[in-house]
Amino acid sequence: MIDPIRHHVYAAMTLTNDYFSWPKEYKAHMEDQEIPLINAVHIVMQCQSCSEETAKEVVEAEIRRHETLVSRFEDMYAESPNASLGVIKWLRMCETALAGYYIWSLQAPRYFDVESIPYKDHLATLTEESVWRSSDVGGDTKGGGKKR
Repeated sequence: MIDPIRHHVYAAMTLTNDYFSWPKEYKAHMEDQEIPLINAVHIVMQCQSCSEETAKEVVEAEIRRHETLVSRFEDMYAESPNASLGVIKWLRMCETALAGYYIWSLQAPRYFDVESIPYKDHLATLTEESVWRSSDVGGDTKGGGKKR
């Protein structure tokens, strides 16, 4: 029962990543042809012989389709007489995660060139003691990072 829903959650999140990372991935590929272009937008463009804009619309429609299927299943399952509260909570968490991931992706710095990020100056102030530095991951104190 969970596997089909999990598929739709993963598909929506993967397509969301591809949708938002497309400009950055395309730019990187155009600057260095050795960098492979593996992205749902590009795949749709190739398979459907369509423009970038149309491909992005197709990908976004697929994101919505998968999100809608998760939401409908949650509604149907919640009405079932044998519905488990744990499963209902998990399904609601999936819906929340999908919505949150899409909203986060709208402003996530990883999808955009640093030059175009409105808070670029703030990013430049991050030091080795920042939580964003790799030396801080896992509590590594080498390289000047603080153990958190």
